[in-house]
Amino acid sequence: MTKSIRERLLTQLLVCDNCQGDWSAWQDDGPLSLSQLIEDFTSSRAVFNRLVADLRCPRCSARLTASTKVGIRDRWEIWVDRHRPALTSFASFLELYPYLGLSHPAGRTIYDVLCKAPATRIDSGKWWRARRPEGAIALNLSDLLPPDAGKVQSEGRFNHFGQRVFYLASSPVGAALEILDVRKAELTAWVQLFHVSGNQRVMDLRRDNLMDNQLPMVLVGLLSDFLDELRPSAYSWWKPEYFVPRFIADCAREQRYEGILFGGMQHQGDNLVVFQSDGSHIKAEGSPRLRRLTAREVLRESVQYRFDENDLDEFFNYDREAEEADPRNADWEYLLWRIRLRERDLRMRFFRDEEEAKDRAAGNSKWEYLPAAGDKDWEDRLRRIHGQTWGLRRRDSSTQLELWPRSTVRIPIDELQLEEWDSDDLPF
Repeated sequence: MTKSIRERLLTQLLVCDNCQGDWSAWQDDGPLSLSQLIEDFTSSRAVFNRLVADLRCPRCSARLTASTKVGIRDRWEIWVDRHRPALTSFASFLELYPYLGLSHPAGRTIYDVLCKAPATRIDSGKWWRARRPEGAIALNLSDLLPPDAGKVQSEGRFNHFGQRVFYLASSPVGAALEILDVRKAELTAWVQLFHVSGNQRVMDLRRDNLMDNQLPMVLVGLLSDFLDELRPSAYSWWKPEYFVPRFIADCAREQRYEGILFGGMQHQGDNLVVFQSDGSHIKAEGSPRLRRLTAREVLRESVQYRFDENDLDEFFNYDREAEEADPRNADWEYLLWRIRLRERDLRMRFFRDEEEAKDRAAGNSKWEYLPAAGDKDWEDRLRRIHGQTWGLRRRDSSTQLELWPRSTVRIPIDELQLEEWDSDDLPF
């Protein structure tokens, strides 16, 4: 058992504080102690002690202790990988027996955990709801209010057919991101401000509110989109991907919670789903406003991109006034092109650095960093895109070379032969 846990743990471990430097894994989840990482895999103290005594950093081979700070693959991805089989099995079971969730091991685990779930009170604060525009029609307050008690509400992620719920987000940008597809250049939404009163007791399932090793199963079942694969087609009325979240919501209702507070699915703030009685504790302020998201808001707040302010300044490569005045930045397709290029480069960097880490752990290779050289025209073109200073590196016994900027993006090359983009792909 210890061996299998060790193998799975090593697939997530990337760096330690001895070799981290400016490694980007630190930025995604922050520094995490080795003991925190191990606790995601086992609750056995004996297994914990054996793992701590045996583990070394895969990047620099340094011996690790329980308090060593480590960089890992995104923790959310770890949880999804770990719990996907059980939750997929549970969702398939609920397709056949939608009212017998407690008969399945995953259902029983979720129920037992939620009986001890942390609660919080919401008696003030601002929350927003958003809706897509409907052509040139201006939406009224009535279009964004909680569902009318006299009308039957359709089924959703957290409610069965006929159950009334109300979905809110902690910011106007977050509310808009939850309903828009920014990849399709959807950037405009109607947003409405609400206040939730009445000292509502809600289940707190935000990702950073870890209670024990089983809570991640609840979070993955509640928020993950891999269950969408169960839907027969995008246009089907049959939505088995909602069965697990609805089961979780039913457990919350049975425990007399009045809603669920959870991390945003499309933005980095919080979402709140309110289980309603009459909606009297939800009050609107003002009227709906048509809000167009700026590129900076999308790149900063969306979970797809998660740029911090330093990333944004580097990405735009000019000051704020120039950014707002540059007509190219009103062209979302142009910005998406740059984002796709950046994402591709980051993926390449991850794979190359993972390869280097394995070499270091095996002790059979070292990497040599060389002065800038190569195709000057390509260096100039790449600098225009990324604003980087470029160099080269290679393995000591290899003819393979790769272009290496001294900042964040690494693009592999083979003997200085760089792959060119078609001119049609370049927006300048």
